[in-house]
Formats: sequence, C-alpha cells, structure tokens
Amino acid sequence: MLVGHLSRCAPCRDYRRRLERIQNGARASSSPQVPAAYWESAIARLKLRIETPEARNRDPLPGRVPMSAAARRWAWAGAVSILAMGAGLYLLLSPPRLPVETYPLTLEETISRLYERIGDNIALEDEFASLLQASIRDQAGDEDGDVARLLYGNSSFIESLSDEEIQLLDSQLNRELKL
Repeated sequence: MLVGHLSRCAPCRDYRRRLERIQNGARASSSPQVPAAYWESAIARLKLRIETPEARNRDPLPGRVPMSAAARRWAWAGAVSILAMGAGLYLLLSPPRLPVETYPLTLEETISRLYERIGDNIALEDEFASLLQASIRDQAGDEDGDVARLLYGNSSFIESLSDEEIQLLDSQLNRELKL
C-alpha cells in the first residue's frame, strides 16, 4: 500500500529520499569520543565556576536592570493597588444584582382575585367564564366543545378541577338552567 502510494505521489517520494539521506548520514557519522578524564574533572570545574565571586555576582538574565529589595516591594505595592482599584471600579460600575422576587400563587388564589376584580359585571364574568371553559376544553382535549360530555363521562377530569373551576361550572349550569 505504501509502495503503491509512493509510486504515484512525487512529494512523498522526495520526502522519503530526504529521510533516507538523513538516516544514512547518521549511521555513517561517528559519535564524538570524550576522554574519561573529562568526566572525572567535570564536577570540579562546575564547582569552581559556581564558587567564584564573579559567578555569584553575575546576573542570570543579562540585560535586566537589577532591582533592590525596596524597589521590588514598591513594585508589588503598586501592582496590588492597581488591582484593588480595578476591582473597586468593577464593583462600582457593575449593575446591582437584586434578588428576583417570586410570588407563588395557586390557581384558586388567581381565580379568586380575578372574580374580585370582575365584581358584579355580568358581561365580564361571561367573557371570563368562556375563556375558562376554553381552557378546560384545551386541557381535556375536547375539540367539539361539549363540556357536559367532559364532565359526566370522565371522573378523573372532574377530580382534577379546582374549587373555583367547579364553582364556575356550577354557576354556569345555574345560569343556563335559570335556577
């Protein structure tokens, strides 16, 4: 598979030739011979370089301006004060995060508040009743609009109604039957 690809792809053939040249050159070269005395004296030479006064005073990062301890402390104090100012500006300019107040209301509380606002207005009560009936139909999956069939044939539906919904249905029945 590789041989087939190399026979068709010139860039890959060139790449393989270069790798072979490097590999052949590495095999032909000999590793440098280091005398045994070099390794025996290496530790002593290293200690000598470390212990000389000029080596101790030499800066490990050439070109860097040496700083005294006091200058370093002032630099750190400046960095901390800039950080503190940044944090203060962030807190000052960011909008306050107020907790969101929620008012959990039950369906019964909501409907009773609506009835309080409706008061004695019959037209508004009729409109609200029709909206509530449409909601009941939607929940029950009734498309033909026969709420009576929903009420009398489905006991689990009746059990799921709230007191206000039952009162509304009762008032609608009383109104229709003129009781």
